[in-house]
Amino acid sequence: MGEPYDFGYTLSWFGDDPQRPPHGRVTATRRDHNDADGTRRFVVDFGGKALEAVPGDQILRGDVTVASGDDAAEIVDQHVVKNPVTGGWRLTFRLKPKTSGPIDLRAYLDQGSETLTETWSYMLHP
Repeated sequence: MGEPYDFGYTLSWFGDDPQRPPHGRVTATRRDHNDADGTRRFVVDFGGKALEAVPGDQILRGDVTVASGDDAAEIVDQHVVKNPVTGGWRLTFRLKPKTSGPIDLRAYLDQGSETLTETWSYMLHP
């Protein structure tokens, strides 16, 4: 006990290079606390040059999953809209927790069969 340990690691990430996937990245995450019906609302903003070039009349879909399982929570509703202020896209969804334990969430945007963004990950501790 009390002895130092040395660790080494490398961090890597993509910049805003349009030649590299994905077309969009998460730029902001917001959530509220409990609504009156016991749900929690999440707002996830996605941006990036290629994603911002997608016209607002296109249909994008949010693929939101509860990675910790259906017994942990239920996605109540979701919407994807073009954000006129940032030029990116905004995913909003409501989640109804079914457990008091941690809830592991994942989400990304797609269009048809093409994944457009990186995967957003969030660990909710109700």
